[in-house]
Amino acid sequence: MAEKIMDVHEVRCEIVAGADNALSVFAKGEVNSSGWTEPRLEPHVYVTPPEDGIQGFDFVAEEPDGLRFWATDFVTAEYSSPCESWVKGVRVHAQGSEKHCLC
Repeated sequence: MAEKIMDVHEVRCEIVAGADNALSVFAKGEVNSSGWTEPRLEPHVYVTPPEDGIQGFDFVAEEPDGLRFWATDFVTAEYSSPCESWVKGVRVHAQGSEKHCLC
């Protein structure tokens, strides 16, 4: 089961203009042990777009089973998808921190 990673350290985003504007997001974060797999950014789903125009994401990964080395490690994730017209930036959430950027 996917869990939020410990901390997010870096977030970059860009809206790539074209016939179908695309939102591209990169994030780097920290986990508390070795063995975390499948890091990814899961977008928040909104019934009504947020007033601030910031698309939220959870930075998650699969926690390791069994043996692991207890030391901090880093993971990265990327996300790309068509961009809603209201998006001005992104905010990435981890367990202990969040970071945002404007596109």
